[in-house]
Amino acid sequence: MRTILMAGVLILSLTAGTVSAETTNTFISRDHGFSIEAPLSPDSRNQGGNIVMFFLPVTEAFAANIGVIKQGYDGSIEAYDKLNRDQYKIFGFTVLNRKISKNEAKYEFIGTQQGKAMHYYARAVATGQNVYVVTAVSLESYWQKQRVYLIKSVDSFSLQDQTGQ
Repeated sequence: MRTILMAGVLILSLTAGTVSAETTNTFISRDHGFSIEAPLSPDSRNQGGNIVMFFLPVTEAFAANIGVIKQGYDGSIEAYDKLNRDQYKIFGFTVLNRKISKNEAKYEFIGTQQGKAMHYYARAVATGQNVYVVTAVSLESYWQKQRVYLIKSVDSFSLQDQTGQ
């Protein structure tokens, strides 16, 4: 389970910038005894979309996971929150908890995806030009067993200073 906790290491590495002699984007798994360089091109820093995913072991044909997505967005976190809540309604999700602060929003919600009851925990961190969305998803039936690992990983996300690179 410590491997999922290493999510912060890879997330920090992947948001560090372009590949160069001084800067690497390396994931290190001390549990499994390996490291691997993430495949990035020189323009990866500027691209949005899915950045990285981590998985827990498969249970009932589903692997709980954490994903990090970068979205171009220059609005307020309050406006982003409204967009999210509107989308949750469209998809029929039920928001259990919601917290908005200066530059981030956290959500815990449930819903059905491909016929399976799911439980989600998400954190959106705004930078002024982008929003990084870190989302954990688990089968509802396994949420209580997996929540501590998933929440700790999502909450470990932090942005790194990219100036001077």
